Amino acid sequence: MQTHPRGPQWDLVCASRWKVPLEQTTHLLGWTLGSVAAGLACDRFGRRPTFVVSLGLAVPLGLGVALAINFLMVLVARMLFGAALAGAFLSLYVARECTGRVWGAAGFWDAVGFWDPLGFWDPLGFWDPLGFWGAAAFRALWDAGCCGVPRGHGTLAAPLVPPPGLEQCDPPHRLEVTMVAGFFWIAGELLLPGLAVLCRDWRVLQGAVTMILALLAACWWCPALLLESPRWLLATQQLQRARRTLQALAESSGRGADEQGSLMAELETLAEGSPQPRYHAVCEIFSTRVIWKNSVILGFTAFIGSGIRHCFTRNLAPHLPRFSSYLALVGAEAVACLFLCLTAERFGRRAVLLLCTVLTGISSLLLLALTQYLLDLIVLTLSVVGITASHAVTMLSIFFASEVLPTVVRGAGLGLIVGASFVGKAAAPITAIPNSRGFFLHHLVFASFAILSVLSIMLLPESRGRGLPQSLQDGESQRRPPLFHRPPREDHLPLLAPRGIPHDYSRLVSSAKRALGPRHSPTAAPPET
Repeated sequence: MQTHPRGPQWDLVCASRWKVPLEQTTHLLGWTLGSVAAGLACDRFGRRPTFVVSLGLAVPLGLGVALAINFLMVLVARMLFGAALAGAFLSLYVARECTGRVWGAAGFWDAVGFWDPLGFWDPLGFWDPLGFWGAAAFRALWDAGCCGVPRGHGTLAAPLVPPPGLEQCDPPHRLEVTMVAGFFWIAGELLLPGLAVLCRDWRVLQGAVTMILALLAACWWCPALLLESPRWLLATQQLQRARRTLQALAESSGRGADEQGSLMAELETLAEGSPQPRYHAVCEIFSTRVIWKNSVILGFTAFIGSGIRHCFTRNLAPHLPRFSSYLALVGAEAVACLFLCLTAERFGRRAVLLLCTVLTGISSLLLLALTQYLLDLIVLTLSVVGITASHAVTMLSIFFASEVLPTVVRGAGLGLIVGASFVGKAAAPITAIPNSRGFFLHHLVFASFAILSVLSIMLLPESRGRGLPQSLQDGESQRRPPLFHRPPREDHLPLLAPRGIPHDYSRLVSSAKRALGPRHSPTAAPPET
């Protein structure tokens, strides 16, 4: 229970203790709704507008939480605040091509979004960790360093040295970028106890981080801080916007005038005929076979990994002191990130996801059936293994989905999968209600789901070393290779795939004429002798 220096607030004790898990569940449901809505907006309006609008809404909603005068106001404000933060988080996860300054400031919203004013001081309750709060400076330094990594030269046949991101990275670097973000999340969690000591009142902490959000939102007008995803613009045939974005990237990366001219000439060729932008709705996923299958399986595994984690964390409390339990929880998350860094790129996403799911299911079943017969050390070991494996399942499921979903529906599809993971988290606070008998049923259901999901994971394709699918046809063409088969790598892919270049080369003639001038035209008069 969160207490105030002058005493308990809103009498959330004894008979009213059930309001605390209610607030936590409502906040997580806000993240669920926000993830789905933001995913739809990303595919219709773009990654940058969704980020800017979500950030702008988060500021007044954050102030509403800090100035809440009763429990009902906190309940509603926290739900809407979570929805706004989910939009900012998802749009950045999909694009992730902003500069280090934006990434550094971006850490604060994930912190606020996962912070729970009513259960904040209970590290083993279903608290919402202050993830990226302390990671801000570290992430800024890392991104600033990565932005200067030299890449290949050329026009669209080689990346334009934008800052690293999901829709900008070549295949070998996608996993690295995501896992490094996970390490910064853990660094923020390690700073959580000290931050809790400094901010004695949750209203002070909420107001401080909201002011930081306001400073970041004040820079929305500067497009250099967060450019739109060129990959999405090209996939949806918004060639004029893609031309402006790529030109800005080329200028910021120091490309020469000749290379920029070649880039613009190629885009002008593709833009002939003024093609209309084509947007895709999430309903189109339901009419597909492979994309729909992949989305359902990965959403199911993300839901299991998030929901079953509470079953393991609850076993830590009787065997470790409170602060030691918190450190064990954060340490397990760090081990999960490190494990994915070392294995997912070497053995493939599908094999590692299968292994982590098996470990999660076995640990859960052993604790469910034999807890009262096992030594405390064995129970503690199984709990830590379960926490590590379940965290790896959730992280890898979301990352895997971002690689197999086509660009034209990546936002909406990823929003549904992230929303499914928050639905799994939202079930945990309900089992924490006093005198509740739902924990055993919760544990049994999720353990059974973990075992069943092992069979479905075998139906997934392998995305390691492969380019991101652009259209629905690309997503449908993904096939399921043997489990440990190593497909040919595609390390340095062009932003615009070769199949995106028209096969009718007659339009290239007019571009060549404009580039060469009338002197080299075949109809030009011969020079005088």
